[in-house]
Amino acid sequence: MKFEDLGRFIERLPFASIDHLRPLTQGHPEVVFSLGKTPEQVVAIAERLEAAGGTFLATRAEAEHRSALRARFPRAEANELGRTVYLPPDPEPPPTGRGTMLMVTAGTADLPIAEEAAVTAWALSNRVERLTDVGVAGSHRILV
Repeated sequence: MKFEDLGRFIERLPFASIDHLRPLTQGHPEVVFSLGKTPEQVVAIAERLEAAGGTFLATRAEAEHRSALRARFPRAEANELGRTVYLPPDPEPPPTGRGTMLMVTAGTADLPIAEEAAVTAWALSNRVERLTDVGVAGSHRILV
């Protein structure tokens, strides 16, 4: 393939460019960073990703984004705490990553970011476990 031919894999919308070559080069489709986009824009991008590969992940999705995505994709998994919406492939293949990723939080304030990371890792075909509120007051709380 020539460099000049790569442009046919980029879908240009008035508000975004979608790289449809990413699944081949990175092993997964683009992730939709929802913050700063309208719900309609996020849905339009998700529709293109779903049509091309049957899946999408939207992160930093506020309530309006999550609602619009769930209305359009009833099978999508919305995570309120992590502010994500994930439409897994159907059927969803088993994880292919090596080992298990452990998301560890010191306290409740860390949960939203850890949950976003956990959903993202899962969407990228990794096994994920969570260990929450291990605290910063002492190492004795870590695995008690």
